Amino acid sequence: MGWKLILLPLLALSLLAMTGTAAADDIEVDLDAPDYARSGETVPVTIEIEHEDTAPGRYVDTVRLYDGDTLLKEWRYGPDDYVKAEEWTLSYSGAFDRDAYLRATAHSTVYGDDTDTERIRIR
Repeated sequence: MGWKLILLPLLALSLLAMTGTAAADDIEVDLDAPDYARSGETVPVTIEIEHEDTAPGRYVDTVRLYDGDTLLKEWRYGPDDYVKAEEWTLSYSGAFDRDAYLRATAHSTVYGDDTDTERIRIR
């Protein structure tokens, strides 16, 4: 009887931990940019978004791309024009005259935020 009192709470805690981990992966952002560029050179930046179970009321409503604290680009979506695919890509091109510390953030109406970062070194 005593082992059941120990085992059952441990099992419950394990299930809660697994549920929390799975929820964190329901939105994912992957930012890709070159490692190096020349000053003033236009470089391509891609942002890949994965969002599980996209449906009305369950979608990515905002994607933002920053260099440090400076907003470079914002994409906004609403209930009538959201991206219906569960995986999709956004593109951005820009020229930098100093090292760029890029950060892409996507917000889901159900899962919250996810962020990825990249650094472009200017030579």
